[in-house]
Amino acid sequence: MEQTRMAPLRGTGLLLSMVLMVGLWPQTGWALDPQAAKKWEGRWDVLENPPETQEVYNYLNIDKVTAAGFNWETLDRDVPYGPNEVITSGSAVFTDGLHAEDKQVVVPLDPNSPKQKWTFTLKEGGTKRQKTVTVKIPGNENEPVYHFIPSTYETGFDCDKASTPIEQGLCHDKRLAQADKEMGGLYKAAKAKLSKREAAGLVADQKNWLKQRNTCQKGKEADGICLSLSYANRMAALQKVMDPSLGKAPMFDGDYLAGIYKKGMKPEQNTPFLLVLATKYKDTTIKLMGVETSYQANITAEKTVITGKYSYEYVCYPADCDMNVTFKVSADKNGQIQLNQEQESKGGTE
Repeated sequence: MEQTRMAPLRGTGLLLSMVLMVGLWPQTGWALDPQAAKKWEGRWDVLENPPETQEVYNYLNIDKVTAAGFNWETLDRDVPYGPNEVITSGSAVFTDGLHAEDKQVVVPLDPNSPKQKWTFTLKEGGTKRQKTVTVKIPGNENEPVYHFIPSTYETGFDCDKASTPIEQGLCHDKRLAQADKEMGGLYKAAKAKLSKREAAGLVADQKNWLKQRNTCQKGKEADGICLSLSYANRMAALQKVMDPSLGKAPMFDGDYLAGIYKKGMKPEQNTPFLLVLATKYKDTTIKLMGVETSYQANITAEKTVITGKYSYEYVCYPADCDMNVTFKVSADKNGQIQLNQEQESKGGTE
């Protein structure tokens, strides 16, 4: 990591310079180049891949980064929905390119607590998500390790080069980014399965689909619902190339929905299914990844309806509550999709 060290001031005639630098330069005398300092900036979480919605959390924010140091803030809550959030903040100065030392800070919730000087250590990894900051707190044997959380997710293309609203929309949406990444694997696998002439047709279809996908805009912003349905239909079409038992029509339709159910595939592990559900009930797609869900299907020649039921416990302060959720996803032979959801909460206080 590149860094520069300020040469010591010697001789006479430098008093004015020294006065001007008081309060602008850390006592350690270190200054980082902008690129090295920028590596500290952002949001860091104790989880390497935090959930999309958090009821409990522990994360670190580093901002206002300069060549001399940065401001920081930690937010920690270990009881869902409880009034127990602990916020600690301060400012730190760089001691070298990989270390920073805090100024004297006081935990805001306890003004009588002793002053603490925190130290921060940056460790870079092979990818942005493998970059960490370890915090050492005097008197605390536990040294929390915070993982860097990029503002973009991994897609099938380089998000650092994203230039259009569509590309930026894909990079900033966790589920769409995953769909774009999976799409690349499906496309290659489907193409390899076909004859040379059939593969040429698939290439043409993919190009046409990309043109259609790139119309999913509202003004200058990407249209998330349009993109979700576009990817759901294209991924289903590619899966049908791989497995004709899922149907013939190149779209997410009743045959596809019936096919994944008959094969015993869990709907929450099927990306097109989750994309469809997220167009209206994004919270449901999140919950499905962490709860036990039961399914029933009503399959006819005209339409397939899959009904899912699950429940989860949450803290509706000060008591516990149970939320029972029933949702239905239906698709007909023409690819018309309908969604319905009902929720019932039990427990808590009036």
